[in-house]
Amino acid sequence: MDSWNVTRFLVYVFTRLVQLVVALVCIGFQADSRNKRPSGSVDVTERNTEIAVYVVAGITAGTALLSILLHMFAKTRQRIEKSRMAWFTMLFNFAVFVTWIILVLINVVAVDCSRKTDGTWCRSIKASLATGLISAMFSLIVTLRSVSVLVRTNRIRV
Repeated sequence: MDSWNVTRFLVYVFTRLVQLVVALVCIGFQADSRNKRPSGSVDVTERNTEIAVYVVAGITAGTALLSILLHMFAKTRQRIEKSRMAWFTMLFNFAVFVTWIILVLINVVAVDCSRKTDGTWCRSIKASLATGLISAMFSLIVTLRSVSVLVRTNRIRV
């Protein structure tokens, strides 16, 4: 591997590691808000989006970990870049990005911390959403990297 490929590989692995950590921090903030809130103070929208945040953060963390493990081996990495898996990776990461953005927008509109009694748990939800937004940005970075791989391998003509 030449130095440019090593640099690209290390940036990719670092991006995925940060995405994994941020997704786990998001789950931690969400669990913290669940532990702090009084029972019966959560409406249906907050409960449903809380479940969705757990699911999307888990999928994000799992995908990042799996991607790191698959990219550690040169043959697997080359097969992914030359197969339909590159398209799937691009579309999947874009779907994760869009899902995070939708979840953040729903929670920004639906959850008003000023109306909550003992709003510390509500602020933990907002912190969870902020880390979710950061995770969304890393998903966008990985999506753009997938596009560049497809362009570089002449699978997308520009």
